[in-house]
Amino acid sequence: MMRIYLRLKFVCFFTFIGLSAFAQMVPPTLELPAANDTFVSASSLLQTSNHGDAIIEFEIDSVADFSSPAMQSVLSFSNNWGDKEQGRVTFLQYNTKYYLRARSAMDGDTSDWTSTRAFRTTAYPILINPKNNTANGVSAFAWNDAGSLTYYLQVDTTADFSSPFAHTINIADTAFAKYGSIYAAPEKLLYGKKHYWRVKAFHHTDTSLWSPVWSFSLPEKTTLKSPATNITNQNDNINLEWNGLWDAQFYQLQYDTLADFSSVVRKDTLVKGPNTTKTTVDNLYFGRKYYWHVRAIYAKDTSAWSEAWNFETIEKLTLTYPADNKTGISLADVLSWNRIGSGTHYQAQTDSSESFNSPQLFDTVTTSNSVQLQNRMYATTYFWRSRIVNKNDSSQWSEVRKFTTIARETAQNLIPTNNTTNLSINSDFTVVNVMAGNHAAIEIDTTVNFNSPLLIRDTLRFAESERYPRKNIKGLRFAQKYYWRNKNFNNNDSTNWSPLYTFTTTAKPMLEFPYNNQARQ
Repeated sequence: MMRIYLRLKFVCFFTFIGLSAFAQMVPPTLELPAANDTFVSASSLLQTSNHGDAIIEFEIDSVADFSSPAMQSVLSFSNNWGDKEQGRVTFLQYNTKYYLRARSAMDGDTSDWTSTRAFRTTAYPILINPKNNTANGVSAFAWNDAGSLTYYLQVDTTADFSSPFAHTINIADTAFAKYGSIYAAPEKLLYGKKHYWRVKAFHHTDTSLWSPVWSFSLPEKTTLKSPATNITNQNDNINLEWNGLWDAQFYQLQYDTLADFSSVVRKDTLVKGPNTTKTTVDNLYFGRKYYWHVRAIYAKDTSAWSEAWNFETIEKLTLTYPADNKTGISLADVLSWNRIGSGTHYQAQTDSSESFNSPQLFDTVTTSNSVQLQNRMYATTYFWRSRIVNKNDSSQWSEVRKFTTIARETAQNLIPTNNTTNLSINSDFTVVNVMAGNHAAIEIDTTVNFNSPLLIRDTLRFAESERYPRKNIKGLRFAQKYYWRNKNFNNNDSTNWSPLYTFTTTAKPMLEFPYNNQARQ
């Protein structure tokens, strides 16, 4: 075989004592494959040190004198890799000893061949993951790139690959190669079983041996994560979480009030896997112990149930305000308790009887965890309690607490303020709702005894939550001094009359519009 190498080159002639001297080309230094390497890929990278503008010629053969018909000659790539010269040989025979040499070529000249280096191609792919005898399952199979077009991956539950479960997956290296390794996703595995796997490679001229057999196991079942087992005082809605299992398409969750999961209240829930490993269950029964377990499901298998854990739901609410036996509670004060769970509403009761059966019983339903007092009386001791209700159950009543309301309050006037002058004869009167009442009496008169023929008596109605109710009062006289007061009421009690306020009405009508001397627009 003849090769002609052409490169432009400036040649300098040096003459010393009448003799012409030419620099002789130096052979490159072989770097890859390493000498005597026994696991070289059948399609392998060849590499020497950088030789400037020279081309590197590699020869590879299975005989040491490079004389067989199968000898391959390879030229280095046109673009160097950094300070290296590289080429690639493809489709060598597996488990075969090869010899390699290289030389530089430039401008029709060549260097001597390097010394011959021997190496052996790999007999089989080298397995990488999952590690042999691992008990943690598998996310992907991986082995080294043996320089093949296709790989056979074989998986079984017996070491001799003879069971009906045995299956073989064909893998194209171009589709799954990454960083010198080949990756393949498992297609079917069995929970709680030990699996064996091996790989062999082939290309159009040869097939490797099977790799050594490695094994791995899939966990039999998942493990629960939270809440910790035997935990108490849990809300009627609770987050349950577990650890994932390989390739689970769904997780099946069961929870029940019986340890054998046989009661009529047992619930089954499917959670889409594999990455979602938690869910919230709600509307649980109050004051009950629940058992729960989880298993994984995918198209080829279903895992065993996990160990069963348990938790207990809260039995009753905890009251937060006011403290037991507290005195001086305003009739506009608020009762509150802890907020929990998925309840649809809370029920609160207040009564002057500890048995909660008097005509004064105040029973209210709310979605909030507090309620404002209504229609209570001054200087009275009351008992109160609350509970939560969800779609399936009601909690027990909380502990019973008691409180005593303040002594009778005095109502408060707000507007018009005391000693107001030039008040319109049609004006708004505003009072302060000091007792969370529902109406107020307003009296306006020209005498402090409120008994003259000019007495105006009116009722202002409002919601218990309205803090500053007001009403427009008509019929006042011009240039008249008046006294006014108010008293708050609920359905059961009232405040004292407010202190007297005075005001004087305007002496004549007050013109408002159009403005004085305003030009017509």
